[in-house]
Amino acid sequence: MDNVVVGFYDGNPTAGGMELGRVELSYVPAEGEKAFPIQIVLSEGAHEIYVLIDPDNVLRETNKGNNIASRTVTVLPRLVDQDLSISASDIGINPMAPWEGAEVTLSAVVHSSGTRDVQNVPVVFYDGDPAQGGILIGGTIIPTILASGDAQTQVQWNTLGKSGLHYIQVVVDPLNLISELNESNNSALMAVEVTAPAKPDLAVTTSDIVFSNPNPKEGDLLTINATVRNLGAATSTVEVFLYDGDPSQGGIVLSQKTIPQVIPLGGTAVLNFDVNTVGLAGGHNFFVRIDPNNRIDEMIESNNVASNSLAIVSSNLSLSLSTDKSVYTANEGVQITVNLSNLINSDRSGTLEVKILDGNNNLVAAVSSQALTLGPNETRTLTDTWNTGQTLSGGYKVACQFSESGNMISRAEAPITIAPVKNISSRVAADKISYKANQVVTITSTITSLSPNYIFSNLNARIKIANGQGAILLTDSKTIPILTPGQLTNLKTYWNTSTNPAGIYTVTLEVLEGLILLSASTTTFEILGSQETGEGLTGTLTAQPNPVYQGGNETTTYTITNQGNEDVANLNLKVLIVNPENQEIKQTLETTANLPMGVTLASNFVFSTIPLAPRTYLAILQVSSPTMTQPKTLASSIFEVKPSIEITKTIPDIKTLLIWLNYPWETGQDCPNRALIEQALNEAGVAYHIVLNKGEFETELRNPSYTDFMILGDHHPMEDHFAEELREQVYSGKGLISSLFNRQNLDEEVFGIKFTGHLSGGDYPIEVLNSEIGTEGTLQSLGRALRIAALHPDENIGWIVEVKNNATTKYPGIIKRQYGNGKVLYFAFDLGMSVANYAPFSTLVKNSLNYVHKALDPGTFHPGQLIPVEIKLKSLGGAFDLIVTETYPIGVEIYNPSSGQWVTDNPWPVNLHLEPDETKTILYYVLIPDSAGTYTLQTEVGYMDNGAYNFYQNLSTEILVETNTATLLSDILAALSALPVSGQERSKVDNAIGYMNNVQNRAIVVRGDLEKNIDDILQAIDSLLVVASVDISEIRLMMDDLLKVWEARWYFYE
Repeated sequence: MDNVVVGFYDGNPTAGGMELGRVELSYVPAEGEKAFPIQIVLSEGAHEIYVLIDPDNVLRETNKGNNIASRTVTVLPRLVDQDLSISASDIGINPMAPWEGAEVTLSAVVHSSGTRDVQNVPVVFYDGDPAQGGILIGGTIIPTILASGDAQTQVQWNTLGKSGLHYIQVVVDPLNLISELNESNNSALMAVEVTAPAKPDLAVTTSDIVFSNPNPKEGDLLTINATVRNLGAATSTVEVFLYDGDPSQGGIVLSQKTIPQVIPLGGTAVLNFDVNTVGLAGGHNFFVRIDPNNRIDEMIESNNVASNSLAIVSSNLSLSLSTDKSVYTANEGVQITVNLSNLINSDRSGTLEVKILDGNNNLVAAVSSQALTLGPNETRTLTDTWNTGQTLSGGYKVACQFSESGNMISRAEAPITIAPVKNISSRVAADKISYKANQVVTITSTITSLSPNYIFSNLNARIKIANGQGAILLTDSKTIPILTPGQLTNLKTYWNTSTNPAGIYTVTLEVLEGLILLSASTTTFEILGSQETGEGLTGTLTAQPNPVYQGGNETTTYTITNQGNEDVANLNLKVLIVNPENQEIKQTLETTANLPMGVTLASNFVFSTIPLAPRTYLAILQVSSPTMTQPKTLASSIFEVKPSIEITKTIPDIKTLLIWLNYPWETGQDCPNRALIEQALNEAGVAYHIVLNKGEFETELRNPSYTDFMILGDHHPMEDHFAEELREQVYSGKGLISSLFNRQNLDEEVFGIKFTGHLSGGDYPIEVLNSEIGTEGTLQSLGRALRIAALHPDENIGWIVEVKNNATTKYPGIIKRQYGNGKVLYFAFDLGMSVANYAPFSTLVKNSLNYVHKALDPGTFHPGQLIPVEIKLKSLGGAFDLIVTETYPIGVEIYNPSSGQWVTDNPWPVNLHLEPDETKTILYYVLIPDSAGTYTLQTEVGYMDNGAYNFYQNLSTEILVETNTATLLSDILAALSALPVSGQERSKVDNAIGYMNNVQNRAIVVRGDLEKNIDDILQAIDSLLVVASVDISEIRLMMDDLLKVWEARWYFYE
């Protein structure tokens, strides 16, 4: 509530009590309180002091009866021998080195040197000297200071937002209500440095722990709300545990949660813990502990735990259960007995449920659920049966619960164990019946669990290969991590026949759990001799690069060695490119060669990956000849084809032009060809927006997206206010092209001209001088022309040529100049109407735009600036369905020019399709927030393949904002104050400071407040422009940056 008046009276105001004074409180928080001092003078003796809120009865309240209170105050005779004193050494602070956000205790020791006790001694603490505007921290009353004694008092000081050096002043008896021998020793001062917190300081208090129900009954759902506060540096991922009882004394963990978000300095986070009260009848002390595992290094650890107590009323229902035994096997019945007792002298009805739960309290089976009514003090016994079936072996519990009106009020459990039944079957087989020398034998071991209720883990499958003489040639051990009931697993073992002799070989499979053999099986295979065709051919194959991006070339390099016993003629060599998922042959590369015995052939195939979709491929080297019965595979290699996209992310230098065609469009006469003007702008490669009236131009002037301005024509004037804004936009670095348009407050300073009239007639030839906007030559203009003088002749780069009475006169026609950080081109002829002479017009416009445009500095930006961000994506051979996802920080706003709307999604996904070799661009604008820092824009590019999303690449762009509006304004004020000027210049600078103070102190309530800020900044700049004795350019540019912030806020105001 605002503007609350409190009156103080000596005696009851309703019975004629004398008013002592009033205090008006600007604000009293909702459901809060406000402490304040008042000075009154009372005579010696007893007084009944009344305090009346809203004495004039102007506030609307729900209850007026609690607006008055009173207290008796006795004023003692002045003690002439009394002296109260305090010194700097009497002031204490805890902690001694406080940090911002810490709750600091300020203490003071007050000494009394008199012969009598002193009562009700007021002590007030200030942040700074109260006589110099020091801020009240708090005050206390010391009830009694014994004669010639001392007493201590203290207040709490909240340091949030108070980083820096402070002077704490303590004042005893600030109103001099106590007579003393010496009043000059009643105050003391101590300097305190409040530092920025180096670490977080998480805290919780008893008042931060709130129960949803202060009087819960057993079975009620209880929610405990805990507020976690951060009195230190920002932190996140904070663990918070709820305990029943003191955790240091064995308290039980009821729940644990994590706060994922960042909690800033002074911030809070609220957690809700749901507690099942069944079985918790009685008194409880619930503890909340922050960071119980001490993962966060904090300023203070002692404030991480707090508790609040609560009594839970008993449900007065006794429930117990038992089973016929504790251990069961598969498919065995469990006999369950439940005893239920009503402990109250009245009927009660409810539902009894019996369930089987695993060790993690997950439901395994619902045994029964029945409605019951128990008579007064009745005890009832019920029985149930549950068959273990194929429930997995392990520890379980039988649980029963009784619920009334849907709320569980009692629960009981009994543990049981289901013993395992272990049974395994196994089979071993080779992939072929017979093999040649140097061939790989693939052995498949199949192990199946026949156990109905046991999960095998870490089984050892041991495979042995023995020759006909029983010699062991191979021992292979494999671990089966897990085998569930009925599960089958296949294991592969590979063995090369090498040069082992022909014969029958035996494979043995043994399955063991630890040292216990569970199953065994055998099989045989045969190694053939080397008499058949093809024996001894070996090869290698590699595929590089790996991975290869789609569209690139892949090289398969192979070698083939004839280690056989004869030459091979007409050997057909093939490399097959195969999709391993479906064995489809995508490409076949082949050649023919003769391979003498003992010779190695080395070569390669190079092929394009354009027809290969992104995935992993298998390259297979095969050989065949007229005498081989089938092709022989010698080698293989895998390689991956990845989607190929070229991606760049930049902050581009985009020319964005606001162009005002300032002609009499309402009549349509003497207006240029707009279509040709737009054609020239498009050919110049600029983004542009055309306006036809001054109101729209003055509005768009504040749009931060424009980098340059063009005014063609002079039909309408511009208001002073907006002309000054245009002037400062140019001074700060934006380009300006003006044709015919001139204004008194722009001509000399911005355009560098003096307007002297109009030239008669029209369609003058323009003699263009060699410059940045064109080479020396003649341009035929169309339409009117102005007679101007160039205030700086060296800035003239073109002449208007007038031929009259066989006499030639030249007038300045094109002015090229630098104004502050911006560039200006002024055309004294009608550039817009000259579009009819299209070719030279188009070239002149393009060159002019290139000249006045200042390249964007990607280094630093100011709040409110609209920054372009461009993402280019080019397919290097394939078609892609892309998803480009942009993630941006909180506070940053994104504008999508393609939709003409602000982006509301974060992350913001953009779907687009790329044809082979196609390039597409995503352009958006970033509106900078009013906060210093580095803002990272994250881009993730992925593509869809067969309905599945595949990640491709991450990119990021950082935008650095060096300051915020408040700091920029403070810097401007400091720079203005530091200017070494005097006399009239000092007066003008003081005026500028006054205008900037208006901006600093103005609250923004409506859009008009933004307009006032813009006006004050312009007034400040105009005052500053009078100063000539010192360089004010840097301050002006700072003020221009601030002006652009408020212009942007005005433009985007909703």
